[in-house]
Order: sequence, then structure tokens, then C-alpha cells
Amino acid sequence: MEAVVRTLSLEEILPRFDRIIAVYSQAFRPFPYNKGQDEVDDFARFLPDHLQDPGFRFAAALQESDQEVVGFTYGRTSLPGQYWYHVVNEALAATASEGWLEDSFQVVEMAVVPAWQGRGIGGRLHDRLLEGISFPRALLTTLDGQTAASSLYQNRGWETLARGLLVPGLIRAYQIMGLRLPPLGPANR
Repeated sequence: MEAVVRTLSLEEILPRFDRIIAVYSQAFRPFPYNKGQDEVDDFARFLPDHLQDPGFRFAAALQESDQEVVGFTYGRTSLPGQYWYHVVNEALAATASEGWLEDSFQVVEMAVVPAWQGRGIGGRLHDRLLEGISFPRALLTTLDGQTAASSLYQNRGWETLARGLLVPGLIRAYQIMGLRLPPLGPANR
């Protein structure tokens, strides 16, 4: 079986909402993430708000046979006033990595169903999400430690900006990673 990776519009996301939540649950409930149902429910509650955020982009891996979502990623413009921005800004200031958040794109989530992992889908999702965005840099948080996700990001040029980020209400530590993006030429803007 093959998967096609493409950007989805809001109209294409909404009918797939329940499946996207299921993919998130399947990807993040097992080790090393060990997310409980309460965190899955939080994701389901916050995703509709994120769909309305400035700069929102969503890419999905769709099973060729039936167009069912087997992986996704999304991001948005990183802006003051967002909870994530505030938490990350404080951590970056403590590590002298200030300035990363200005004019940046936040990769919010990436999830691939375990049965589809190890096929390059995460990398294809990553590349599609960042393709053609007009920001000088991107940021994300991922589980602190060496995971498949952090390896994927490192292999694509992301650098660790801070480690040991503790987010209020969450029991695991995260690392903040940043990526300098190539400038877009006039034809790509």
C-alpha cells in the first residue's frame, strides 16, 4: 500500500476530523509518548481553534486506495498571545536563543499511524508542510530525548535550541528545535 502526501484545505480537513483525532491517538498513546485519553481529548478540543489561526497549513498522508488519513502535520504563524509562544519564549530567553520566535512558523503537530511509520511518510509530511512558506525560520517542540521524531528533524537540519522544557500540566519534558529556512525567490513568494 502507498500513501500520497498533499496539502489539505479546510473543506477537506473537516470531514476527516474524527480520523485525524484517531491518527493522533494511535501515534501518541504508545511509548515513548504515553499520552493519555485526556491529552487526546485536549488535542480534539484545540484543533478547531488552530484551523482558524493565521498562517494555518495542513498536510496529510492519504492511503491511495481509499484516501484515509494515515498521517498528518500542521503548523501556523507563531504569534505573541499564543500559549505556546509564551512558554517557548520564556525558555528561549533563559538559553540566550532569543529572536527565534520573531517572524517564525510553528510546526504544531506531526503524527503517523504506527503501521505506516518507517516508510518515509514523516519526512514527506515535513517537507510538504514547509514547502514554499515565507518565514525565515520555523520552530517546534518535541519530546526531549532521542526519538524517531527528533532524528527526523535533525536529519532535515533542525537544531536543538533548548532542552528540558516543562509545560505546565504535562508530565514529560520537551526540547525546542529551530530551523532556518531558505529565503524565497521572487517567483516563489
